[in-house]
Amino acid sequence: MHFTCPKGAETLGECTVLIYANGNNELEPEIARLLLTLESTEMPPKVTVLVQLGRAPYSLVSRIRPNISDWSSDVCSSDLLDTLNSTNMADPDTLSDFLQWGARNYPADKYIVVASGHGVGFIGLLSDYTTPYPQILPIPEFCSVLRDLKNTIGKPIDSLILDV
Repeated sequence: MHFTCPKGAETLGECTVLIYANGNNELEPEIARLLLTLESTEMPPKVTVLVQLGRAPYSLVSRIRPNISDWSSDVCSSDLLDTLNSTNMADPDTLSDFLQWGARNYPADKYIVVASGHGVGFIGLLSDYTTPYPQILPIPEFCSVLRDLKNTIGKPIDSLILDV
């Protein structure tokens, strides 16, 4: 995923971008690079970008992608607000907690939600391989989380980006 701040974003008013970046699978190196890209992207002063980042261990990723190099030395310089340790990124409650927290703590005129990770067609998205059994977030539960966010902020989200 390539992220650039949209032209004219400075005229949006307050904007909160909530990026749910699920790297709890073999896409972890790409998801980690997403954060590094975000760190080098200049945002207008009224745009707040919040990321919940799931990172699978190298040992898991290398079993699925044996030719992958060890990226674990990639260090992000973002302000770390919290460490969640092992979190199931396919759990609708995890996604809901992040979106609700972001909306409550960073209120804005506009909200952009980005879900980044794996998708499985019409079945679900945001697969998590770090749990004892692989899990996926079903589409109906994903829609329910977005509906709950709409109720929290009092309007529909302004943009939904699915990078799955």
